[in-house]
Amino acid sequence: MQRTYICYDKEDVKLFGYNVGKYPLHHFTFKPANHQQCLQHLPENGDASSVQPAIDFPVQMEFTGEDEWIAGCHRHRVNSDVFSVEYVLEGEFLFRQHGKKYVCTPGQAFLIHLNEESEITCQCEYAKKRTMILSGPSLNNMLVLLGLKDVDVVTIADGTRILDIFLQAYDICLKNTQDSYRDISMLAYRMLLELEANHHLKTLPSSLIAVTKYILTHLNENLAIPELAKNCGISQPTLFRLFERHLKVRPSRYISDLRLSRACTLLKAKLYSIKEIAQMTGFSTSQYFASEFKRKYGVSPRDYDK
Repeated sequence: MQRTYICYDKEDVKLFGYNVGKYPLHHFTFKPANHQQCLQHLPENGDASSVQPAIDFPVQMEFTGEDEWIAGCHRHRVNSDVFSVEYVLEGEFLFRQHGKKYVCTPGQAFLIHLNEESEITCQCEYAKKRTMILSGPSLNNMLVLLGLKDVDVVTIADGTRILDIFLQAYDICLKNTQDSYRDISMLAYRMLLELEANHHLKTLPSSLIAVTKYILTHLNENLAIPELAKNCGISQPTLFRLFERHLKVRPSRYISDLRLSRACTLLKAKLYSIKEIAQMTGFSTSQYFASEFKRKYGVSPRDYDK
């Protein structure tokens, strides 16, 4: 595929790099831009007087979604005008910021900071991540107070929690209701608190981090508990003890919830059948997938996002 140079230059902010064919592909949704946009999404005969003008919350979200990269895709920011949370779902991203280089893999989030220089490169065949852009007059103070101001990469212990924040934010942006601004601001705070909690998990055992990263990397495969423990070099009793003590959940439920979060993304794409999504997310049958999906979300996969 053809590699194309791109460049965005506005005053002292620069963004440049390379696209490869149609990649990177961005599947983003934005917060309502203004009062009129909220009015456009009112139901027929809705009460327009109930829709309030946009409020500039201290911390808020600008947009969120998923993006797909392939080898050769590259972005270089100089004096970044955004603060961005980039959570890796598949593959690897080479990330550079504050003069340091990182190889970010599934289960890690890298943070693009305001007014900093950074680079993102995809060196593997295919990679995917979730993105959330945050803003607001109190954002910088919050980053300082939470100890995140100079943090480049955060390893996420419980991927289900952060994926739920991404999915809720995506849904809220699509709905564009009168409560969107308030709800988006609340999720922006939740995202920062989740990052802070994971960054400061000093007591989380390295063996548990290794297990959660292995699960994320092999989510679509058979992850029977005996094989999972063996592949991670620990005993089954130790595996159960680590999850219950530190994550307050059994390993099987942790795996199932991660798969269901991934399934939500695939359902929203409207490209695959229920059977295909069950296979892609590691469920043994489409019936079992549907049962687990209804347990967590209260609706069947077919009725989700209707």
